[in-house]
Amino acid sequence: MDSVREQIQIQLSRSKVHSDELYSIIKQIADHIDPPKAVAPAPARTAKPAPAPTPAPTPEPTPAPAPKKTVKRVVKKKAAA
Repeated sequence: MDSVREQIQIQLSRSKVHSDELYSIIKQIADHIDPPKAVAPAPARTAKPAPAPTPAPTPEPTPAPAPKKTVKRVVKKKAAA
């Protein structure tokens, strides 16, 4: 625990806070209070099978466009003067 106290004093004397070093000090204290237990590895996750893709909806047939009437332009001739 003396080394932890020394580390804390060093951190207090610094002008800038180093969060990684503070975290390691806290972890040392926690390990001293309650030593880490051997943890069994978590079972590997199995990927769920992907759901079958739904078929794309078929588009409804579009009706044929109605025939347009062709409009003829009538050009009137100017009368001869």
